Amino acid sequence: MLTKLRRSVSYKKSAKSPTPEPARRSHTVVASPKKLIRTAKEAPLSPLTAAHWESPGRPDAATRPASELLHTPPLTTSLGEDDDTFEAQWIMLKCKGMVNLHVVSVPASISSLNHKDAFLFYPCLFRKLSATRVSGLGATVSPALKNAATELSFTLLDAQSSAGMSRLHVGTLLAQEYNRRKSICSLASRVIYAWIGAHASVIKRDAIIRVAMEIRDKELMGKATIVVVDESTTADSARRKLFTQLHLTEHAGRASPPSDMATLCRQLTPLSKAGDDLDFERALERRKVAYGFWETVPPATILSVGADINAAMLLKVPIGGVVVLDTWSDVFIWWRDEPGNPAVRKCATEFANMLVRDACIPPRPKSASVWHELRGFEHIVFKTKFSDWPFVFASSMAANTHTARRIVPAAASNMTLPIRSPSHSLHAVVVA
Repeated sequence: MLTKLRRSVSYKKSAKSPTPEPARRSHTVVASPKKLIRTAKEAPLSPLTAAHWESPGRPDAATRPASELLHTPPLTTSLGEDDDTFEAQWIMLKCKGMVNLHVVSVPASISSLNHKDAFLFYPCLFRKLSATRVSGLGATVSPALKNAATELSFTLLDAQSSAGMSRLHVGTLLAQEYNRRKSICSLASRVIYAWIGAHASVIKRDAIIRVAMEIRDKELMGKATIVVVDESTTADSARRKLFTQLHLTEHAGRASPPSDMATLCRQLTPLSKAGDDLDFERALERRKVAYGFWETVPPATILSVGADINAAMLLKVPIGGVVVLDTWSDVFIWWRDEPGNPAVRKCATEFANMLVRDACIPPRPKSASVWHELRGFEHIVFKTKFSDWPFVFASSMAANTHTARRIVPAAASNMTLPIRSPSHSLHAVVVA
């Protein structure tokens, strides 16, 4: 009887006491190295990473179908709540030369491609500036950069040149800006096409890939895939995707490309009309002129001409100064980040617009435009104009031609050139 009573009391106590909750999981998970390696292999890899992942069970990039490597979302300019701040535009660059390579802008069309040179085709980001939309740069941007953008926005509005001049090439994106607007990377199809002609030299092949990697790392925040379309080895499916995007860009999406691949290939510039590299290099060097604008000297002062133009001359630009670099294929406006005299910047902007519209022999390409460069956030195509710029393209030229000049700035200078940060140890995807 006493035993039954004890069992009854024990049962009631157990019924009243709640079931103990399981121990909460810790947010810190300690995994073994084998587990981490297995997780890394199971994680989805980009085509760049997958091409160089050493795994016996993973197919090589050369054996993967081209449709899988080139599967990218379509180009869109939708950026959500701030879609009127940024936009994208496909542009094409050509690498040409023999002793000193040059990267120049060319019209984005299939007819611009040839069998002798190397080309880049990628979506370049634009930041649209106006007096009422300066806040598009974000509150986390440094005051100096925001003030410089404010000054330039009023300069562009006062110039009243064209609607296209109310926007800036984004150039190197700020980390703070990217963190606030991660949708910037949805602008593009996250792909940089590198066309390599069948008769392109080894130095052109190496240089165009280096430039593509710099554009990917600095201008597209490392979120783009480099797709190498080698004319001699690439399958027709990869070339068709490139030609389709070029055709849509050339006709503003109003005309569908021909279904016949032979029709598209016939639009390529023949080898006989590709031009001589040495003649192109000499002609381009003769047309390069750098002008200086600042308070202490009269406007449009010629700073340097031709091969004498180097990045070291930017060290001598005073605070508030503006440099206009005419390279025939494009005109660049480079300014200091400190707010300067609005009249000086307006004069430089109007002068650059006049250079683009001015007639010259031979005439400028239709793709010639004005690029705005800010110190520390310059475009890669602007850096390639200087053989002494601390940039991987110059080291590539030095290794192959031994002609690149590297000038070390003086220690007492009040301005330093931006030093290139280490690039990702990833190579381009070669579609076979």
